[in-house]
Amino acid sequence: MTDSEIYHWVHIRDAESAHRTLSAYGIQGHFQLCGRRAWTQEMVTDEISRLWKRFQNSIEHSHTIDSLSETPSPAAVQYSGERRRPNLAPLHDALIGCGTDGWRPMTAMRVGLMECIAHSFEQI
Repeated sequence: MTDSEIYHWVHIRDAESAHRTLSAYGIQGHFQLCGRRAWTQEMVTDEISRLWKRFQNSIEHSHTIDSLSETPSPAAVQYSGERRRPNLAPLHDALIGCGTDGWRPMTAMRVGLMECIAHSFEQI
């Protein structure tokens, strides 16, 4: 799969937390938000594959030294292309006005993917 498009995925908990904070202070409007790192579709599918293998090894009690020390995830590699991130200043400033540190997504993409894998397994 080759896709030059990049995405700055953000976890729903981070979006919900920002929404809750802004709502509590009566701030309304449309704000753009995004996650910290740039991901291509290939990076996402590579990460899902890596996490799925680890998940399967955990379920089957089949981890080895090699399975736990394989190549680093795409999250460890910085994307070097054009980022095209949205303007986060309005959101950041609004959150600072609410007494927070501003827009600081806390949940890593990897955590969200692991949660999806775990949820999918629970549905089987």
